[in-house]
Amino acid sequence: MEALVKSFSEISMQDVATVGGKSASMGEIMKHLSPQGINIPDGFATTAFSYWTFQDFNNLWEPLEKLMEGLDRHQFSNLKETGAAARALILRAEMPDFIAKAIKDEYSRLWKADRGTDCWL
Repeated sequence: MEALVKSFSEISMQDVATVGGKSASMGEIMKHLSPQGINIPDGFATTAFSYWTFQDFNNLWEPLEKLMEGLDRHQFSNLKETGAAARALILRAEMPDFIAKAIKDEYSRLWKADRGTDCWL
């Protein structure tokens, strides 16, 4: 199975399709500045695979596709309503336990690395 989360320390610009541009940039910052003695705290990104899995789990592909088909792509007269409807679908969806666990585990790893103790999560 593909990774659900990735640490910034293991991300580079070659991971843009996997984690997005901002997270890939964070990985590059860590890679290039940490060796120069600049203290960059680690972090993590959820992956595109995690998002796709979330959509699969909640059967969101078709409802979101139908919303996008109804978007006025010339005048964007219904952009606000379409965006609100898409957000509502996503916010009502359930986070799969295994994705939540992957996120909590990564957060706990960061907490422990920073504080030397286990996280309360």
